[in-house]
Amino acid sequence: MRMISILKNDLLGMSKTPFAFVALLVLPLVLMGPALLAYTDSGGEELKSTPLMVANYDTGQVSLDLIKELGGSLTIEQNFSGDILTQYDLQADARCAQPSAACDEAIGRARLADQSRQAILLIPEGLTAAFEAGKQTPVTLLYDPGSDAIKLTQIEKVCQGLAIKVALTKQLENAKGDFTDLSAIGSADVQAEVKNITSQPMIANNKTAIHVDEVSPSSYKEDKKPQLLETTVPGYTVMFAFVIVIFINATVLDEKRSGLIRRLLSTPMSKADFLVGKLLYGMLTIFLQVCILFALGLTMGASRGMEFKFNIPAFLLLTLALSASATAMGLLFASTKLPHSLTFAPLFIGAILGGCLISLDMLPAYLYPLSFLMPQRYAVIGYQDLLMRDASVLTILPEAGILFLFAVVFLGITIWRFDMTD
Repeated sequence: MRMISILKNDLLGMSKTPFAFVALLVLPLVLMGPALLAYTDSGGEELKSTPLMVANYDTGQVSLDLIKELGGSLTIEQNFSGDILTQYDLQADARCAQPSAACDEAIGRARLADQSRQAILLIPEGLTAAFEAGKQTPVTLLYDPGSDAIKLTQIEKVCQGLAIKVALTKQLENAKGDFTDLSAIGSADVQAEVKNITSQPMIANNKTAIHVDEVSPSSYKEDKKPQLLETTVPGYTVMFAFVIVIFINATVLDEKRSGLIRRLLSTPMSKADFLVGKLLYGMLTIFLQVCILFALGLTMGASRGMEFKFNIPAFLLLTLALSASATAMGLLFASTKLPHSLTFAPLFIGAILGGCLISLDMLPAYLYPLSFLMPQRYAVIGYQDLLMRDASVLTILPEAGILFLFAVVFLGITIWRFDMTD
């Protein structure tokens, strides 16, 4: 119960300190919030809204299938009429007497000239007939070389890829017919079986007869680079979790100066009670802080379309380990009599080398080995594994174990060095 009294007293003291609320919650949210809320993940929607003008001189099934496939990735524009003809002075043009491929091409070339559109696809007459005859017939993509190079590349690759897809699909359908023809030389039973197979509709879900599942070894960890969400939320959360070091060190120094600790010696309270009470105070504070920051950070990220995975039991275990490590470090600093104004420097260095402010991959080669000495490193890596790879409890055990090891070492030194009579 004596350690619980220490816990209650410290929590009450923190609740009366506005700076504690600002340092533990407001500052990290101020830093991570703008970065997350400014993020947009609209690459797929932007591509879908990219217009592609089409002039289709072929009326066969191959060209129609190609246009249908393109419509799934781009916004197809064709069969122009009305005001747009007047805009480009084509209302009296014989090609535009009625919607036609020739009119679409005329409008398309005019819009390329005034740079209101980036590209037009010209599908030649006889494309379907040439394909059925086994002849190669190219389609033409006209584009404005002065427009967005990235968008042009996207349009070009989409057109190339879907043209190949349509061609292969048609070839497979033709091969099905060839197979039926070959079956004519077989027995009646073979012909009946082939007819039964070939008359069945195509599988709508595109699943193949033989499916290969990729299974990675249990020890394999995908080498995936952390993106904005996986960098910002774990980095700032871990960095400000270690702010508790400053509070614990400052609190203990103030209690020593005020004589509170000396007065406690006249009670049955022991050094173990005092240190465990401080440890519980720090761990509870950090645990709540990390949970709140992650909840708000991931909510902001999700509102901007960011995707992430999350294993709650693994998160709780890692947060508990982080809380123990950071609090134990605070008690270690308190046992060294280091002024709390000087505790900021080692914490800042730990944030840099531990991957909170700078990605570990960006550290210079001569500094990278030092990151293994920072507890922040293991917390950041553990949280990134949670968000990127949906790490389980077993997966993050190494990081959590190392953090607990730091806590044990820090507490051991604290018990040896801490003097309640000083």
